[in-house]
Amino acid sequence: MEAFLSERGLSLSEEKTRIVPIELGFEFLGQNPRKYGGKLLIKPSRPSVKAFLRNLKETIRKHGHGKVEVLIEALNSKIRGWANYHRNVMSGRVFGFVDNWLYHQLWAWMKRRHRKKRKSWLVENYWMKGATPWTFSTVAEDEQGNASLHQLVKLHTIGIRRHVKIRGDANPYDPKDQNYFRKRYAQGHSPSSARRRRRIT
Repeated sequence: MEAFLSERGLSLSEEKTRIVPIELGFEFLGQNPRKYGGKLLIKPSRPSVKAFLRNLKETIRKHGHGKVEVLIEALNSKIRGWANYHRNVMSGRVFGFVDNWLYHQLWAWMKRRHRKKRKSWLVENYWMKGATPWTFSTVAEDEQGNASLHQLVKLHTIGIRRHVKIRGDANPYDPKDQNYFRKRYAQGHSPSSARRRRRIT
């Protein structure tokens, strides 16, 4: 590997490079590939999860005294981005854990914000306004007086989508493979290839 890279003017970092058995796993781009009983599973890494939770906690602290809809939209942006990145690996339990952690964080935030309000008031004003029961939400009016519902996204509703490996001999520019790529696009796979094909044809 070193000889291969040196010909191209590259080198491995001794501090960051190590060789480990796949049974012990390793951290790579926020995920942890590891074999369990001979089966390879890829999960979000613990450092990635911890960093994400710190980010969410800081977002709640930053927007804690502002409008609730602003807090919800700020959290939703981070939740969607992180969940979509990890939705193609074994993330179900982690998604459930983050949802539960965020639920308790928001309860603590509400109690600090409304120290003299009862639990029933908090439930009615923050958890029962949405279309989905027990979803952190609020109704806000824009400058024109139009009311809109703002709901917190739950990671488990984004769900897990297994990556389907593309067929080795498939060509997005070959007319005979158009149906194959059309089906993949309909199932949510390879949208970029489908867009490129439409532009060319």
